Amino acid sequence: IELSKTVMDMLGTALSTKRIDTLTLSYNNLDYTSLTTSYLENTPHVKDLKVVGNPMQDATTALQFVTAIGNNEHMKKLEMKECGLGGNDLLEAMLPYLHTLKSVDIGYNDITSNDVPCICSFIASNPYVKLLNLSFSEFNDSDAIKFANALETNSNIQ
Repeated sequence: IELSKTVMDMLGTALSTKRIDTLTLSYNNLDYTSLTTSYLENTPHVKDLKVVGNPMQDATTALQFVTAIGNNEHMKKLEMKECGLGGNDLLEAMLPYLHTLKSVDIGYNDITSNDVPCICSFIASNPYVKLLNLSFSEFNDSDAIKFANALETNSNIQ
């Protein structure tokens, strides 16, 4: 199913009447704006959100999406694999709003050394995150040193 704006608006309205702990919307051309406005901003009880394989459209949409997640006191886990988050300004816009989550999975996003400064800044800010998955990212030895320095000030990541 492709979750266009029209479909997501209808689905968001229907879902908002249900108490859903885990919502998985993967590989369906998700409209993030509709997900945010029709569901996330109005349904604060979702704890685990998986939006794998749905490319994030732009930084403005990303900011609206993560602001809704950051404002959700129940949200604990976000999985955004294969969403095109690396090599652009999306991670820099998104990460500061994810500090209250327990698990952030952003593997398989073509994340490279260019993204390391914003990731290290996030880690060094000591978010509540216990698990940060960066699988299949392309880092080098100098990036490892930067990660080690950021982890020195972090007491939560396990």
